[in-house]
Amino acid sequence: MLGAITGDIIGSPYEFTHNNIKTTDFPLFSARSGFTDDSILTVATAEVLMDGGDYTDTYRRYYQMYPFAGWGRMFREWARNADVGPYNSFGNGAAMRVSPIGWAFATLDETLAEAERSAAVSHNHPEGVKGAQATAAAIFLVRTGASKDDIRRFITDIFGYDLTRTLDDIRPAYTHVESCQETVPEAITAFLESDGFEDAVRKAVSLGGDSDTLACITGGIAEAFYGGVPEPIASEARARLDGRLRPTVDAFRDWFLGGGVRQSAYSLKISRFPSTSARFSGIMGGGWLPASPEDACPERGVDVDRRAMLGWLTEEDPERLEILWARADAARRESVGDEVHLRGLVEFSNHCARRCAYCGISAGHGDVRRYRMSEDEVVQCARMADAFGYGTVVLQSGEDWACSTDWIASVIRRIKAETPLAVTLSLGERHPHELAIWKAAGADRYLMRFETSNPDLYRRIHPSLPGRLSDRIRALRELRAMGYETGSGVMVGILGQTHDDLARDLETFAALDLDMIGIGPYLPDPETPLGREYSALDRSDPEQVPNSELMTYKMVALARLACPRANIPSTTALATVNTQSGREQGLRRGANVVMPNITPPVYRQHYTIYPGKACLTEDGAQCDRCIKARIRSIGRPVGRGRGDAPARLARELRAITDTQIPEYAS
Repeated sequence: MLGAITGDIIGSPYEFTHNNIKTTDFPLFSARSGFTDDSILTVATAEVLMDGGDYTDTYRRYYQMYPFAGWGRMFREWARNADVGPYNSFGNGAAMRVSPIGWAFATLDETLAEAERSAAVSHNHPEGVKGAQATAAAIFLVRTGASKDDIRRFITDIFGYDLTRTLDDIRPAYTHVESCQETVPEAITAFLESDGFEDAVRKAVSLGGDSDTLACITGGIAEAFYGGVPEPIASEARARLDGRLRPTVDAFRDWFLGGGVRQSAYSLKISRFPSTSARFSGIMGGGWLPASPEDACPERGVDVDRRAMLGWLTEEDPERLEILWARADAARRESVGDEVHLRGLVEFSNHCARRCAYCGISAGHGDVRRYRMSEDEVVQCARMADAFGYGTVVLQSGEDWACSTDWIASVIRRIKAETPLAVTLSLGERHPHELAIWKAAGADRYLMRFETSNPDLYRRIHPSLPGRLSDRIRALRELRAMGYETGSGVMVGILGQTHDDLARDLETFAALDLDMIGIGPYLPDPETPLGREYSALDRSDPEQVPNSELMTYKMVALARLACPRANIPSTTALATVNTQSGREQGLRRGANVVMPNITPPVYRQHYTIYPGKACLTEDGAQCDRCIKARIRSIGRPVGRGRGDAPARLARELRAITDTQIPEYAS
């Protein structure tokens, strides 16, 4: 909410017609710059959200604390008299105080409902309520990934505001007005035409009119869109608050970053926009990671600050890393919740046509006992997953072309007919026509790890088949176009991998808008070509990424911050390098999924993609009991249902907004 307060302070000297300035060229701060009733009630709103108080009582109490802060006449009379109810106002005071609500909830319907509650205690005219809702919704939507075009369309369609006028159209005749309907659209237009936070506030003030309130509304939206209030503007604004307001501003920020976002059961269909504290916290050095290639808007500063990423990837100070762990865990809690979703893993074939240099079941690895499970065996494992209460079964194999298109389609159809499970496939690089057939049979998701975004390193460890160029990035985009939830991931510590490669991997996760991200340490098999090279590796080379447990946790945490809405497993590879608590530590540092292995032990012991793999001798029931106990030991609930990716749900919402949003136009 500091953006709204900053806008109020910057706009305060230019309020009223005789002070209006019709230019963006003015000093941001002067001796006359100070907080007004806009900031006071913004802080009051934040207090209600944190402490659960009553808007009426809190607004009146703040008025008594600051009786000479420039209140409007009708609000002043309301605040002074406890027996006076709402006074049917459509003044812009309803919108100026609402910005914390745009940050405080996990869904759009909750945001709209709370904005109405905050307005209705005084400004209960439909236009007053509309102004508050439009402002809070704009903040919520840009905070959770909406583009400027999304905002323009949403505000126009739902609230009927005219956003076709430019600032140059508005500015000449615009005078001091205090209604929502003549302030909110102008403030939003200033944001839409801006190219940064400071530019947004300057443009709002340049309109003239009720300049502090215009800049307050614009600043609240711009803060959410541009990733915060830049320094030194933020420090100057905070310094101009007094000792009663400043602590609440700081407390609200800490409350938000610490997981204070309100959660609900997502009661209405449209409400699937989880929050993303990473964009607010500045963990990426002020940069913003696009949710998808289509969201890569230049005005957002989408070039991720790679130096900040590299700083975290090379950080060794345990106290500093605790900050990263805490922020990743907070982003996880706010974006995908506390539930740990379980995916039953069935490794139904270890035959593989590939000769990947790192893999223990590749075609070139001679010391492997090969197997293929029968259709009945695979379906029986799926029934077991359902009996254990899992929401998903993952069918995984090497790239085994003997498992035909029709055979796999039959397995999928039987699982969908006999269980309520989602079906994830992880079968390597198959032909597009096969992928389409399996999607039609009922497959929901496809997992295909690209292992590294460094093309030279990828070609070295993952050679193409004769006549078929391996391009997993392209394949993931094709899978998305077919309607699959898409998952991918990387290994950490591959021979020749640098920290810059890992930073590029994180950027690639975000650009692909992945629904699932799997990250594990590279565990060298000495019988593979890469494993033999690794045994001779110079461990003192500072450019070589270590294949350590710690580096893997860093990547999990940064992936959560880069892609807050993705499902991220705490992998079996982590459990292999730390049998005591590897999975638990992954869950504490951003992960929200575990994949219990329900492959019959007689087969499981031969699916050795790396040596020493955890849980090779356990049967499905033993694995189930162990993993559920580990999850509960860290205070997390075992998830129920399919556990679909919020990232996919957000995309679906954007696709259906035009047909569902009118439910809110009331």
